[in-house]
Amino acid sequence: MKNIPINYQLLQVALLAFLISSFFTQQVKAQCNLEDIDIQYNQNEDCLFPNTVNFTSILEEKSSNIELRKLTTDYFQEVIINFPTVEGCLYTLEVEGIMTVWDDGPGSPTFNDWFDGFGKFDLVTGFISGPEGGVFSNIEPKPSQIIPNNYNENHIYEYKYLGTGEDIKYHFDDTQYSDNGGEIAFTFTAIPCYEYQWEFSNGETSDEANPDITFNEPGLYSASLTVVDLINNCSLSYQTDILIGEEYISNDQVNICEGDSYTLPNGVIVTESGEYNSFFTTQFGCDSIIVTKVEVSDTIITNPVAYFCEGDSFTLPSGEVVTEPGEYNSFFTNQLGCDSIIVSKVELVSDTIITNPVAYFCEGDSFTLPSGEVVTEPGEYNSFFTNQLGCDSIIVSKVEIGENCEPCLSIIVSGFSPNNDDINDSFFYQINCELIDFQHVVYDRWGNQVFRTEEKGIFWDGTYNNNSPIGTYVWVIKYTTVDGDNILEKGNITLVK
Repeated sequence: MKNIPINYQLLQVALLAFLISSFFTQQVKAQCNLEDIDIQYNQNEDCLFPNTVNFTSILEEKSSNIELRKLTTDYFQEVIINFPTVEGCLYTLEVEGIMTVWDDGPGSPTFNDWFDGFGKFDLVTGFISGPEGGVFSNIEPKPSQIIPNNYNENHIYEYKYLGTGEDIKYHFDDTQYSDNGGEIAFTFTAIPCYEYQWEFSNGETSDEANPDITFNEPGLYSASLTVVDLINNCSLSYQTDILIGEEYISNDQVNICEGDSYTLPNGVIVTESGEYNSFFTTQFGCDSIIVTKVEVSDTIITNPVAYFCEGDSFTLPSGEVVTEPGEYNSFFTNQLGCDSIIVSKVELVSDTIITNPVAYFCEGDSFTLPSGEVVTEPGEYNSFFTNQLGCDSIIVSKVEIGENCEPCLSIIVSGFSPNNDDINDSFFYQINCELIDFQHVVYDRWGNQVFRTEEKGIFWDGTYNNNSPIGTYVWVIKYTTVDGDNILEKGNITLVK
């Protein structure tokens, strides 16, 4: 073959075409290499503290070798390739194949000059003329290791790199050569490279894959691990609770039916409500307590007394409607499947008619009935009310014109209903003269004192121990007039609702 002069202008135009057509490049889509992560730990088999625990990160990976990029060169004069790296990660650039080159300069070309990933060699004799012109001489930075570190007939070499964060660059640009055949393939791979981020609830952190963490006290702690895939820029996280040393475990509350039993963790059988402790020794020889709260469901529930008016009805918890007073049972099955009985005591409140003592007023004066109505004529008057249970009641007031219009004490009512309707809500009396000493006492039917005052104008509102029991009470009023007369008056008063 004769020496052919080179037209460099045409070569520059053709160069772009070579760069476009002379590479087959495969860029592997970045996918997280992590399938799953887990945490294992192993604590010292004793109960002494501080206690150092070894934690191990367990990684489930898709691959132990990640292919990042692959390309093949053919018929080229200029090649520029960049392989990005992450600092601290291990990479392998595999170079496979050979290329023929010859000198288009003065003199005759040498057809037996070839190069591969190691250097230039003679294809016939296998003689190595040096790395100049080969891939090795045109790549930066130089690999930390090349395997094999000498010429081999398979023409397959592995360049080893420790990532620095900078690109690995291969640049072949030599217009003195023309290519006559052959092919070189570049495969860029990485060993999975991870960053570890540990956090513990005792405040400790670590960036090691398998750290040793010291705990000063026994108890329940949490450990969380985030693993970052530095090659593919993704991460997975996992968190778990860990028991260190002594264990204190409290069960949820246990509910059982009356007549049933429950077996505690220590094997003891209980039938009553209470809080029970089960004592154990852990695998590390530490004390452990399991607290179990047992509650036996009540099977008989007694409701407060219920009232209904004469002529009305009452609906029991079971839905049954009753019209007579009495004690009734409603049967149910609760959410635990236990039988239960609700006891309802129902009392009838009859319509009430109260007749007040005769009241007197002077000629020309007026008298106010319990209903609030004002009358000026003698007669018998009815005041109608509805008590707090909704039942009807009637207070009968007989009013007469008195002979002595100046009594010291007038008892206005013989019954009242303290239901806060501002009508007949208290035991009301009227004082018509000047008194020196005064005492007002009320007793229930058993003789218990339910009210006492020595102040005039203080009226009993029907309450005793925060209740207003219906019934008949005895009142006693003692006073001394300015004339020195000691007067004792007493009578009955009826409290209704």
